[in-house]
Amino acid sequence: MNWKTERCWITNRGDDLSPVESCEGIGNPHYFYTDSVFALAGTTAGWLFILGALVSDTVLGGAIAVSAFAFNHGEATRVQWTPPLRESFAFPMIIAQIATLINLDPLLGRITLRPLYVALTSLCFVFGTLGIKLGVSKLLQVEDDAHIFDILRSKFTDYSTFHTRLYTCSKEFDFISLETLQKLFATWLIPASAMGILLFVVVFLFTERKELMYRSGEKGKPYAEIFYNVVQTACYAVMALLIMRLKLFFTPHLCICSAFLANNKLLHAINIRIDKRIHAVIVMALIAAMAYEGKSNIDKQLSMKGEYNNPEQELLFEWIMKETKPDAVFAGTMPVMANVKLTTLRPIANHPHYEDVRIRNRTKLLYSMFSKKPINELHETLKQLGVNYFVFQLMNCAPDVERYSIRFDIPSRGVN
Repeated sequence: MNWKTERCWITNRGDDLSPVESCEGIGNPHYFYTDSVFALAGTTAGWLFILGALVSDTVLGGAIAVSAFAFNHGEATRVQWTPPLRESFAFPMIIAQIATLINLDPLLGRITLRPLYVALTSLCFVFGTLGIKLGVSKLLQVEDDAHIFDILRSKFTDYSTFHTRLYTCSKEFDFISLETLQKLFATWLIPASAMGILLFVVVFLFTERKELMYRSGEKGKPYAEIFYNVVQTACYAVMALLIMRLKLFFTPHLCICSAFLANNKLLHAINIRIDKRIHAVIVMALIAAMAYEGKSNIDKQLSMKGEYNNPEQELLFEWIMKETKPDAVFAGTMPVMANVKLTTLRPIANHPHYEDVRIRNRTKLLYSMFSKKPINELHETLKQLGVNYFVFQLMNCAPDVERYSIRFDIPSRGVN
Protein backbone atom coordinates (compact mmCIF):
# COMPACT_ATOMS: atom_id res chain seq x y z
CA MET A 1 0.00 0.00 0.00
CA ASN A 2 3.09 2.19 -0.18
CA TRP A 3 2.78 3.38 3.44
CA LYS A 4 5.69 5.46 4.68
CA THR A 5 6.56 4.03 8.09
CA GLU A 6 9.70 6.04 8.81
CA ARG A 7 10.79 9.65 8.28
CA CYS A 8 14.43 10.69 8.70
CA TRP A 9 16.36 13.96 8.65
CA ILE A 10 19.81 15.31 9.49
CA THR A 11 20.16 17.47 12.60
CA ASN A 12 22.99 20.01 12.85
CA ARG A 13 23.67 20.39 16.57
CA GLY A 14 26.47 22.96 16.68
CA ASP A 15 28.89 23.20 19.64
CA ASP A 16 31.49 21.19 17.67
CA LEU A 17 29.17 18.18 17.64
CA SER A 18 28.82 16.21 14.42
CA PRO A 19 25.48 16.16 12.58
CA VAL A 20 23.29 13.16 13.38
CA GLU A 21 20.48 11.39 11.61
CA SER A 22 17.16 11.39 13.44
CA CYS A 23 14.25 9.12 12.49
CA GLU A 24 10.70 8.67 13.68
CA GLY A 25 7.81 6.41 12.74
CA ILE A 26 6.81 2.82 13.48
CA GLY A 27 9.30 1.62 10.86
CA ASN A 28 12.05 2.59 13.30
CA PRO A 29 12.59 -0.26 15.83
CA HIS A 30 12.73 2.13 18.80
CA TYR A 31 9.54 3.93 17.79
CA PHE A 32 7.81 0.62 17.06
CA TYR A 33 8.63 -0.52 20.59
CA THR A 34 7.60 2.67 22.38
CA ASP A 35 4.48 3.16 20.25
CA SER A 36 3.38 -0.37 21.15
CA VAL A 37 3.92 0.37 24.84
CA PHE A 38 2.00 3.65 24.63
CA ALA A 39 -0.84 1.93 22.76
CA LEU A 40 -1.12 -0.68 25.52
CA ALA A 41 -0.85 1.94 28.27
CA GLY A 42 -3.58 3.92 26.50
CA THR A 43 -6.06 1.16 27.31
CA THR A 44 -5.66 1.79 31.05
CA ALA A 45 -8.08 4.71 31.09
CA GLY A 46 -10.66 2.67 29.19
CA TRP A 47 -10.42 -0.25 31.60
CA LEU A 48 -10.64 2.12 34.57
CA PHE A 49 -13.83 3.58 33.08
CA ILE A 50 -15.29 0.08 32.69
CA LEU A 51 -14.31 -0.88 36.25
CA GLY A 52 -15.70 2.37 37.63
CA ALA A 53 -18.98 1.74 35.82
CA LEU A 54 -19.14 -1.87 37.04
CA VAL A 55 -18.60 -1.08 40.73
CA SER A 56 -20.99 1.89 40.67
CA ASP A 57 -23.62 0.45 38.32
CA THR A 58 -23.61 3.73 36.37
CA VAL A 59 -21.48 5.47 33.76
CA LEU A 60 -20.99 8.32 36.23
CA GLY A 61 -18.81 5.99 38.28
CA GLY A 62 -16.70 5.39 35.20
CA ALA A 63 -16.48 9.15 34.69
CA ILE A 64 -15.22 9.64 38.26
CA ALA A 65 -12.59 6.90 37.88
CA VAL A 66 -11.19 8.06 34.55
CA SER A 67 -11.29 11.75 35.56
CA ALA A 68 -9.41 11.03 38.79
CA PHE A 69 -6.85 9.06 36.79
CA ALA A 70 -6.31 12.01 34.44
CA PHE A 71 -6.11 14.53 37.30
CA ASN A 72 -3.47 12.40 39.08
CA HIS A 73 -1.68 11.08 36.01
CA GLY A 74 1.78 12.04 37.29
CA GLU A 75 1.24 9.90 40.41
CA ALA A 76 -0.48 7.02 38.59
CA THR A 77 2.00 6.02 35.88
CA ARG A 78 5.58 6.46 34.67
CA VAL A 79 5.02 5.28 31.13
CA GLN A 80 5.59 8.80 29.79
CA TRP A 81 9.12 8.78 31.28
CA THR A 82 10.23 5.16 31.11
CA PRO A 83 8.21 3.13 28.57
CA PRO A 84 10.32 -0.07 28.82
CA LEU A 85 9.42 -0.72 32.47
CA ARG A 86 7.57 -3.97 33.11
CA GLU A 87 4.76 -2.12 34.86
CA SER A 88 4.01 -0.35 31.56
CA PHE A 89 3.09 -3.75 30.13
CA ALA A 90 1.71 -5.35 33.28
CA PHE A 91 -0.65 -2.80 34.79
CA PRO A 92 -3.00 -2.37 31.79
CA MET A 93 -3.31 -6.17 31.70
CA ILE A 94 -3.95 -6.34 35.47
CA ILE A 95 -6.79 -3.81 35.20
CA ALA A 96 -8.19 -5.70 32.19
CA GLN A 97 -7.98 -8.97 34.13
CA ILE A 98 -9.88 -7.50 37.09
CA ALA A 99 -12.62 -6.16 34.80
CA THR A 100 -12.85 -9.53 33.05
CA LEU A 101 -13.00 -11.35 36.39
CA ILE A 102 -15.89 -9.18 37.58
CA ASN A 103 -17.80 -9.92 34.38
CA LEU A 104 -16.90 -13.62 34.43
CA ASP A 105 -17.95 -14.33 38.02
CA PRO A 106 -21.73 -14.17 37.37
CA LEU A 107 -21.28 -16.57 34.45
CA LEU A 108 -19.42 -19.07 36.64
CA GLY A 109 -22.26 -18.79 39.17
CA ARG A 110 -24.63 -20.34 36.63
CA ILE A 111 -22.70 -23.62 36.69
CA THR A 112 -24.74 -25.94 38.92
CA LEU A 113 -22.52 -29.04 38.71
CA ARG A 114 -20.11 -28.65 41.64
CA PRO A 115 -17.25 -30.85 40.27
CA LEU A 116 -17.24 -28.82 37.04
CA TYR A 117 -17.22 -25.54 38.99
CA VAL A 118 -14.37 -26.70 41.23
CA ALA A 119 -12.42 -27.96 38.22
CA LEU A 120 -12.79 -24.68 36.29
CA THR A 121 -11.83 -22.46 39.23
CA SER A 122 -8.87 -24.72 40.08
CA LEU A 123 -7.65 -24.65 36.50
CA CYS A 124 -7.91 -20.84 36.44
CA PHE A 125 -5.87 -20.64 39.65
CA VAL A 126 -3.21 -23.17 38.65
CA PHE A 127 -2.67 -21.97 35.09
CA GLY A 128 -3.45 -18.30 35.71
CA THR A 129 -1.03 -17.84 38.62
CA LEU A 130 1.31 -20.72 39.37
CA GLY A 131 1.54 -21.92 35.78
CA ILE A 132 2.40 -18.53 34.32
CA LYS A 133 4.84 -17.76 37.15
CA LEU A 134 6.70 -21.04 36.81
CA GLY A 135 6.57 -20.97 33.01
CA VAL A 136 7.96 -17.45 32.71
CA SER A 137 10.60 -18.15 35.38
CA LYS A 138 11.70 -21.25 33.49
CA LEU A 139 11.71 -19.45 30.14
CA LEU A 140 13.73 -16.49 31.45
CA GLN A 141 15.81 -18.68 33.79
CA VAL A 142 14.91 -16.63 36.87
CA GLU A 143 16.23 -18.65 39.78
CA ASP A 144 15.94 -16.51 42.85
CA ASP A 145 13.45 -13.91 44.11
CA ALA A 146 14.64 -14.00 47.73
CA HIS A 147 16.20 -10.54 47.47
CA ILE A 148 12.68 -9.03 47.49
CA PHE A 149 12.07 -10.34 51.01
CA ASP A 150 15.53 -9.12 52.00
CA ILE A 151 14.54 -5.60 50.88
CA LEU A 152 11.41 -5.69 53.08
CA ARG A 153 13.45 -7.06 55.98
CA SER A 154 16.01 -4.26 55.63
CA LYS A 155 13.28 -1.63 55.93
CA PHE A 156 12.36 -2.61 59.48
CA THR A 157 15.68 -3.89 60.83
CA ASP A 158 19.37 -3.09 60.55
CA TYR A 159 19.78 -6.07 58.22
CA SER A 160 21.56 -5.22 54.98
CA THR A 161 23.34 -6.87 52.09
CA PHE A 162 24.99 -5.47 48.99
CA HIS A 163 21.78 -6.06 47.08
CA THR A 164 19.43 -4.43 49.60
CA ARG A 165 21.64 -1.33 49.85
CA LEU A 166 21.82 -1.09 46.08
CA TYR A 167 18.02 -0.94 46.04
CA THR A 168 17.35 1.20 49.10
CA CYS A 169 19.83 3.92 48.13
CA SER A 170 17.32 4.72 45.36
CA LYS A 171 14.50 7.05 46.37
CA GLU A 172 11.91 4.96 44.50
CA PHE A 173 12.39 2.15 47.04
CA ASP A 174 11.92 4.38 50.07
CA PHE A 175 8.65 4.70 51.97
CA ILE A 176 5.93 6.72 50.25
CA SER A 177 6.64 10.44 50.48
CA LEU A 178 4.51 13.07 52.19
CA GLU A 179 4.58 15.07 48.96
CA THR A 180 2.79 12.27 47.11
CA LEU A 181 0.05 12.09 49.74
CA GLN A 182 -0.37 15.86 49.65
CA LYS A 183 -0.83 15.78 45.87
CA LEU A 184 -3.47 13.06 46.15
CA PHE A 185 -5.26 15.03 48.86
CA ALA A 186 -5.17 18.22 46.78
CA THR A 187 -7.11 16.57 43.94
CA TRP A 188 -9.62 15.08 46.38
CA LEU A 189 -8.63 11.56 45.37
CA ILE A 190 -7.80 10.28 48.86
CA PRO A 191 -10.86 11.94 50.50
CA ALA A 192 -13.19 10.68 47.74
CA SER A 193 -11.83 7.13 47.77
CA ALA A 194 -11.84 7.06 51.58
CA MET A 195 -15.50 8.14 51.61
CA GLY A 196 -16.29 5.49 48.99
CA ILE A 197 -14.58 2.75 51.02
CA LEU A 198 -16.24 3.97 54.23
CA LEU A 199 -19.64 3.88 52.50
CA PHE A 200 -19.07 0.28 51.45
CA VAL A 201 -17.80 -0.75 54.91
CA VAL A 202 -20.95 0.69 56.51
CA VAL A 203 -23.14 -1.13 53.97
CA PHE A 204 -21.18 -4.35 54.48
CA LEU A 205 -21.58 -4.23 58.26
CA PHE A 206 -25.24 -3.23 57.92
CA THR A 207 -26.15 -6.06 55.54
CA GLU A 208 -23.72 -8.78 56.59
CA ARG A 209 -23.47 -8.33 60.36
CA LYS A 210 -25.24 -11.63 61.02
CA GLU A 211 -23.09 -13.44 58.47
CA LEU A 212 -19.97 -12.29 60.31
CA MET A 213 -21.05 -14.33 63.33
CA TYR A 214 -23.06 -17.20 61.87
CA ARG A 215 -22.73 -19.26 58.69
CA SER A 216 -25.60 -19.66 56.25
CA GLY A 217 -26.23 -21.69 53.13
CA GLU A 218 -26.29 -18.61 50.91
CA LYS A 219 -23.65 -18.82 48.19
CA GLY A 220 -23.94 -15.53 46.31
CA LYS A 221 -23.08 -12.25 48.00
CA PRO A 222 -24.13 -8.73 47.00
CA TYR A 223 -21.41 -6.20 46.15
CA ALA A 224 -18.78 -8.95 45.79
CA GLU A 225 -17.02 -6.95 43.07
CA ILE A 226 -16.77 -3.93 45.39
CA PHE A 227 -15.47 -6.08 48.23
CA TYR A 228 -12.78 -7.50 45.95
CA ASN A 229 -11.61 -4.06 44.82
CA VAL A 230 -11.49 -2.79 48.41
CA VAL A 231 -9.26 -5.72 49.39
CA GLN A 232 -7.11 -5.15 46.29
CA THR A 233 -6.74 -1.46 47.19
CA ALA A 234 -5.73 -2.36 50.76
CA CYS A 235 -2.99 -4.65 49.41
CA TYR A 236 -1.75 -1.94 47.05
CA ALA A 237 -1.81 0.59 49.91
CA VAL A 238 0.52 -1.56 52.01
CA MET A 239 2.83 -2.06 49.03
CA ALA A 240 2.91 1.68 48.23
CA LEU A 241 3.57 2.67 51.85
CA LEU A 242 6.57 0.34 51.99
CA ILE A 243 7.95 1.05 48.49
CA MET A 244 7.08 4.40 46.93
CA ARG A 245 7.54 3.07 43.40
CA LEU A 246 4.46 0.87 43.87
CA LYS A 247 2.19 3.90 44.26
CA LEU A 248 1.67 3.45 40.52
CA PHE A 249 -0.55 0.47 41.36
CA PHE A 250 -2.17 2.14 44.37
CA THR A 251 -3.25 5.43 42.79
CA PRO A 252 -5.34 3.96 39.92
CA HIS A 253 -7.17 1.73 42.38
CA LEU A 254 -8.00 4.75 44.51
CA CYS A 255 -9.67 6.10 41.37
CA ILE A 256 -11.82 2.95 41.23
CA CYS A 257 -12.75 3.27 44.91
CA SER A 258 -13.85 6.88 44.40
CA ALA A 259 -16.42 5.54 41.91
CA PHE A 260 -18.25 3.82 44.81
CA LEU A 261 -19.75 7.21 45.64
CA ALA A 262 -21.79 7.05 42.42
CA ASN A 263 -23.45 3.76 43.43
CA ASN A 264 -27.05 4.56 44.36
CA LYS A 265 -27.70 1.00 45.53
CA LEU A 266 -25.15 1.36 48.33
CA LEU A 267 -27.07 4.33 49.67
CA HIS A 268 -30.38 2.45 49.44
CA ALA A 269 -28.85 -0.47 51.37
CA ILE A 270 -28.48 1.76 54.45
CA ASN A 271 -31.86 3.44 53.89
CA ILE A 272 -30.54 6.67 52.42
CA ARG A 273 -32.89 7.71 49.62
CA ILE A 274 -31.57 10.26 47.15
CA ASP A 275 -33.18 11.03 43.82
CA LYS A 276 -30.97 9.77 40.99
CA ARG A 277 -30.85 13.21 39.38
CA ILE A 278 -29.74 14.85 42.61
CA HIS A 279 -27.18 12.08 43.11
CA ALA A 280 -25.87 12.71 39.59
CA VAL A 281 -25.49 16.42 40.37
CA ILE A 282 -23.52 15.56 43.54
CA VAL A 283 -21.22 13.28 41.52
CA MET A 284 -20.65 15.99 38.91
CA ALA A 285 -19.86 18.44 41.73
CA LEU A 286 -17.27 15.99 43.06
CA ILE A 287 -15.63 15.75 39.63
CA ALA A 288 -15.61 19.56 39.44
CA ALA A 289 -13.92 19.75 42.86
CA MET A 290 -11.29 17.26 41.68
CA ALA A 291 -10.76 19.31 38.53
CA TYR A 292 -9.88 22.47 40.50
CA GLU A 293 -6.37 21.18 41.20
CA GLY A 294 -6.47 18.36 38.66
CA LYS A 295 -6.66 20.70 35.67
CA SER A 296 -3.37 22.34 36.66
CA ASN A 297 -1.81 18.87 37.02
CA ILE A 298 -2.90 18.01 33.48
CA ASP A 299 -1.47 21.31 32.21
CA LYS A 300 1.86 20.54 33.91
CA GLN A 301 1.97 17.11 32.29
CA LEU A 302 1.23 18.54 28.84
CA SER A 303 3.77 21.36 29.23
CA MET A 304 6.70 19.00 29.85
CA LYS A 305 8.91 19.00 26.78
CA GLY A 306 12.57 18.21 26.31
CA GLU A 307 15.14 16.04 24.66
CA TYR A 308 17.86 13.71 25.86
CA ASN A 309 21.34 15.17 25.50
CA ASN A 310 24.53 13.58 26.83
CA PRO A 311 27.55 14.55 24.67
CA GLU A 312 30.06 12.91 27.03
CA GLN A 313 28.34 9.54 26.79
CA GLU A 314 28.01 9.96 23.03
CA LEU A 315 31.78 10.46 22.75
CA LEU A 316 32.27 7.30 24.80
CA PHE A 317 30.06 5.29 22.44
CA GLU A 318 31.80 6.68 19.36
CA TRP A 319 35.18 5.72 20.82
CA ILE A 320 33.91 2.21 21.58
CA MET A 321 32.63 1.69 18.03
CA LYS A 322 35.83 3.04 16.43
CA GLU A 323 38.54 1.72 18.73
CA THR A 324 37.32 -1.65 20.02
CA LYS A 325 36.57 -4.99 18.42
CA PRO A 326 32.93 -6.05 17.91
CA ASP A 327 33.39 -8.95 20.36
CA ALA A 328 35.06 -6.87 23.11
CA VAL A 329 33.29 -7.37 26.46
CA PHE A 330 32.39 -4.31 28.56
CA ALA A 331 31.44 -3.90 32.20
CA GLY A 332 30.43 -1.00 34.44
CA THR A 333 27.39 0.41 36.19
CA MET A 334 24.12 -1.20 35.13
CA PRO A 335 22.48 1.87 33.51
CA VAL A 336 25.58 2.63 31.43
CA MET A 337 25.92 -1.00 30.35
CA ALA A 338 22.34 -1.04 29.10
CA ASN A 339 23.16 1.96 26.89
CA VAL A 340 26.43 0.43 25.71
CA LYS A 341 24.61 -2.71 24.59
CA LEU A 342 21.79 -0.80 22.89
CA THR A 343 24.00 1.73 21.10
CA THR A 344 27.19 -0.16 20.24
CA LEU A 345 25.93 -3.79 20.28
CA ARG A 346 29.06 -4.80 22.23
CA PRO A 347 28.76 -7.76 24.66
CA ILE A 348 28.32 -6.69 28.30
CA ALA A 349 29.07 -8.52 31.54
CA ASN A 350 26.18 -7.06 33.56
CA HIS A 351 22.90 -5.29 32.90
CA PRO A 352 19.84 -4.00 34.84
CA HIS A 353 17.89 -7.30 34.81
CA TYR A 354 18.68 -7.56 38.51
CA GLU A 355 16.08 -10.24 39.31
CA ASP A 356 18.37 -12.92 37.87
CA VAL A 357 20.60 -14.37 40.58
CA ARG A 358 23.58 -14.66 38.22
CA ILE A 359 23.35 -10.99 37.25
CA ARG A 360 23.20 -10.03 40.94
CA ASN A 361 26.33 -12.04 41.67
CA ARG A 362 28.16 -10.59 38.64
CA THR A 363 27.16 -7.05 39.58
CA LYS A 364 28.43 -7.48 43.12
CA LEU A 365 31.80 -8.63 41.79
CA LEU A 366 32.03 -5.82 39.22
CA TYR A 367 31.00 -3.07 41.64
CA SER A 368 33.99 -4.00 43.78
CA MET A 369 35.90 -1.86 41.24
CA PHE A 370 34.60 1.13 43.21
CA SER A 371 35.92 -0.27 46.49
CA LYS A 372 39.28 -0.17 48.26
CA LYS A 373 40.24 -3.72 47.34
CA PRO A 374 43.78 -4.39 46.01
CA ILE A 375 44.23 -3.74 42.30
CA ASN A 376 45.51 -7.28 41.62
CA GLU A 377 42.34 -8.75 43.15
CA LEU A 378 40.17 -6.47 41.01
CA HIS A 379 42.14 -7.43 37.89
CA GLU A 380 41.62 -11.11 38.66
CA THR A 381 37.87 -10.50 38.99
CA LEU A 382 37.70 -8.86 35.56
CA LYS A 383 39.71 -11.72 34.02
CA GLN A 384 37.43 -14.26 35.64
CA LEU A 385 34.36 -12.60 34.09
CA GLY A 386 36.00 -12.22 30.68
CA VAL A 387 35.87 -8.40 30.73
CA ASN A 388 38.05 -6.49 28.25
CA TYR A 389 36.99 -2.94 29.16
CA PHE A 390 35.55 -1.43 32.33
CA VAL A 391 33.73 1.92 32.12
CA PHE A 392 34.95 3.72 35.24
CA GLN A 393 33.16 6.94 36.21
CA LEU A 394 34.85 9.16 38.78
CA MET A 395 31.54 10.59 39.95
CA ASN A 396 30.67 7.17 41.40
CA CYS A 397 33.56 7.48 43.85
CA ALA A 398 32.86 11.06 44.99
CA PRO A 399 32.16 11.27 48.75
CA ASP A 400 28.60 12.33 49.52
CA VAL A 401 26.81 12.47 52.83
CA GLU A 402 23.42 12.06 51.20
CA ARG A 403 21.69 8.76 51.95
CA TYR A 404 20.95 8.09 48.30
CA SER A 405 24.57 8.39 47.14
CA ILE A 406 26.40 5.83 49.26
CA ARG A 407 26.10 2.68 47.19
CA PHE A 408 29.49 2.48 45.53
CA ASP A 409 31.49 2.10 48.73
CA ILE A 410 29.46 -0.97 49.66
CA PRO A 411 31.81 -3.74 48.44
CA SER A 412 34.63 -2.57 50.70
CA ARG A 413 32.49 -2.56 53.84
CA GLY A 414 32.18 -6.28 54.25
CA VAL A 415 28.42 -6.61 53.89
CA ASN A 416 27.02 -9.83 52.42
